[in-house]
Amino acid sequence: MENDTYTRPLAWLRHLSIKINAKDDLTYKAKVLEVASECLLGRALMWWTAIGDNMRTILMSDFTLQTWFTHIQILCPSKDQMRQDAIDRAWVSGKESCLDYVWDKAAMFAELDEIDRPKGQALMSAILKGLPASLSRMSRIEFSPNPGVDDLCKELQIILPKWEREMSENKSYTRNNAGIKSIPSQAQRTGPSRAPESLNVSYDKSKIDHKPHPKTMKLTRTYTKPNGRILYLTRNCRKCDKEHFDFEHDSLASKGEVHLVVTEDGYEEWPGMDSGDKSNEDLLDMKLN
Repeated sequence: MENDTYTRPLAWLRHLSIKINAKDDLTYKAKVLEVASECLLGRALMWWTAIGDNMRTILMSDFTLQTWFTHIQILCPSKDQMRQDAIDRAWVSGKESCLDYVWDKAAMFAELDEIDRPKGQALMSAILKGLPASLSRMSRIEFSPNPGVDDLCKELQIILPKWEREMSENKSYTRNNAGIKSIPSQAQRTGPSRAPESLNVSYDKSKIDHKPHPKTMKLTRTYTKPNGRILYLTRNCRKCDKEHFDFEHDSLASKGEVHLVVTEDGYEEWPGMDSGDKSNEDLLDMKLN
């Protein structure tokens, strides 16, 4: 009520009219006007001070409030501005309840001249436009005959809990998806991206050999990496289908400059005998014994 005295004076006067007509008692009405005059703020308070004693006396004895409505118009925005403000009014979630928004926007339209006030389904449509699209789509009030603001509020009381659950689930889904996207895939962590760092630069033909495979004991072509771990050839070259590593192909074909096609996909990597990891040596001992 305090803010309405200078932002929406007509709404404040209508509220005052309800209060003053609550009792048919002149003493009560005079007291309501006395309290009301003390609630004026901002531009309304400046107006009240500027009108002078004679006008204040007239207003304080006007229990019909007709004189108030006539003289307070100067505090109101233009009719076009009031209409636009009502159209633009939207629900501010987190600062007001949805139903508070509905009633307030309906009151803003009620302050307009009769010709500018939307009614029935047009009023419902105007109010729904100020709600999130995901919520307004759930409403069926516009299909009701002669719908009123109270009908819209009753419908919203039913659909709001469902809408809030859906919004909560959507936020949770978005957060979870964001987390999943931030985790590198297995291919990103351990796939071909690690090969160019070791093999493009450090390929050495002298490191090619044939060793018993730790699992099958079959003599298999191998390449010993700089870190001592051993790659075992488990498939043919993808370029020529011959029995050598992909990164050997250009070297073997041209016997000249090495242009490597590097990948370790499909090759098994095991600790080398001289890498400090004895697990491979122990495994070979078990196989040979």
